[in-house]
Order: sequence, then structure tokens, then C-alpha cells
Amino acid sequence: MILSLNRSRADVEIIQDKNNNRRLDPGEILASSRATGLTAERIQLNRLNAGVYYLRVTSDGTGSSNYRLTASVARARRLTQAEQIWNIVNQRRQGQGLPALALNTQLNSSAQLHSNNMAVQDFFDHTDHLGRGSRDRIEAARYSPWYSGENIAAGNSTALDTMNQWMNSSGHRANILSVNYTEIGVGYRYLSSDTGSVNYSHYWTQNFGSY
Repeated sequence: MILSLNRSRADVEIIQDKNNNRRLDPGEILASSRATGLTAERIQLNRLNAGVYYLRVTSDGTGSSNYRLTASVARARRLTQAEQIWNIVNQRRQGQGLPALALNTQLNSSAQLHSNNMAVQDFFDHTDHLGRGSRDRIEAARYSPWYSGENIAAGNSTALDTMNQWMNSSGHRANILSVNYTEIGVGYRYLSSDTGSVNYSHYWTQNFGSY
């Protein structure tokens, strides 16, 4: 499914009433796009389970909203590495009795940009080559969080191995299982000819936020 919203000063969410109680409970927002101001919104979800889904459009608080929403069906494809990370994160959270994290378009963008930059600009750090920290990059992607956080990893070629690496680290695990976060974005970049001084080839980023 692909949802697009014109430049509208509005946010859009995909919601599933998982327990059929006709109310929105924690973890029932599957995906969101929350770019501030006159910015186009877009959500793409792959391989949705059968069920009833709802769309919610709300003002982003920066002015009056006048929007046009379009929806289309995308051909099913294999889950990307980033989508696999999102699924495993929510499996781990479910195992601890925590609500699922929504996949957010802007957090995806900031996470993907950081993975790209680590690979191409030859560094592995939360501070990027321009001197920006994770919150700076998240806000540059037009996401304004109450709370934000970041995990990075490198070297492993699969989503499962990378998640195991994070879950075996207390700080990274704390981010994944934090009650402060409601949304996540994931970025992955593979650089086959990684000949710099930092040459892990596989670069992973998770950006977390709450809204």
C-alpha cells in the first residue's frame, strides 16, 4: 500500500484495531508520516496482513490544512533489510509486553541518510561528517520529536544478526525496548567496494522518536 498526501500541513497514519475494541490503543498505529509544514507526505507498507485498516489525517499544527489523499496498491515484494529490522524490533517488544513501534517516513529518511553517509563518507559514529548528531538529522528530516534516540551497527550482513548484536548491548537494547518511543525508522546501506579506513561494508541505523 502506498499513501500520498499533497503539500498540506497535515500528518497521516495507518491504524489497525488489532483487538477490535473500536478505540486506538498503544501500538496500533502501524505507520506514519509527520513532516512539518507544507511538505508532501508518503507512507509505503509492504505485505500487510489481512484485516481492517483505518487512515487518520490530522493537522500538524503549523497552519490550516487543505489536503488531497491518494492511495494505491503496490506489487508485493520481499521485505527489505530495513523492514525486517522493524519487524524484529516489534517482536522483541511484544515479548516484553511493550507496544509496537510505528514505522515513520521521516525517521526512515534520517536513518537511511546516516547509513549512506557512514558508508560513503568513511566513518562510523553517531556524529556525522557535518558534525550533526542524531537529533539534528532527525529534525532536518522535518520530524519534531518529544524524545529521540539512535542505534548504529556495522559489519553484519543480515537483519537478524544485527538485531542480535544490538540486543546483546545494554545501551542499544534499552533504546529498542524503551517506553519513551512510539515510532522508528531504519536505514541500511551495503557498500561492496568499501576500501576506506572504515570498511565494514554493511551499515545500519535505527532512529527512534515519540510524537
